[in-house]
Amino acid sequence: MHRVADTWEGAGTSRPLDGYRMLRLLRASGSTRVFAALREHDQRPVVAKIYELANHDSLEARVEHEFRLIHELDVEGVVRALALERAGTQLAVVLDWCEGVNLEEFAAGRPLPVDEFLEIAVQLARTLADVHAQRVIHRDIKPTNVLIDPNTGAVSLADFGISVLLESERERINDPAVLEGTLPYLAPEQTGRTHREVDFRSDLYSLGVTFYELLTGRRAR
Repeated sequence: MHRVADTWEGAGTSRPLDGYRMLRLLRASGSTRVFAALREHDQRPVVAKIYELANHDSLEARVEHEFRLIHELDVEGVVRALALERAGTQLAVVLDWCEGVNLEEFAAGRPLPVDEFLEIAVQLARTLADVHAQRVIHRDIKPTNVLIDPNTGAVSLADFGISVLLESERERINDPAVLEGTLPYLAPEQTGRTHREVDFRSDLYSLGVTFYELLTGRRAR
């Protein structure tokens, strides 16, 4: 196990997060780093999404939005948000740890057998229906945002960073600063160029593209 200081300095971050032991860097992009970590008071494995707020005026509000949205969702199959932590100019969303890999890693470019696909698809569709029932649009459904435990087959939906509440945040739904989903999976209305509102059907479009990829081993064109 790495020492906290070594892990953070090697990942290019400036300060540790009190109460958490950073084990390894999972991924990094722009102002965000994602760590596998251990909550020290109960030795609970977690994921810490660390955001650098310096020079990013709107990022703090977006991170707080992500935490509030996931924390208030009571849906089986959604990765739980446990805490929102601050460390200097950094803000961390602490998420429950889910065993396994994302669907892109799991499929590894191969078409999944139909029975294996159906087990995944039924779970994911049921979870998304429950999310929609709470009037939340995910807006970023894609294989890398779905986790699967290869040992149990359990599927979890993750990364609600650009999700919106359908009623209360309608005015922000086509904001280019919020539009960060990967292009191949985006419904046309999410680009803001069709003059159509984003709603639950946008998630279903992305879900369909994801299912196509799992069944064929390639992205839809």
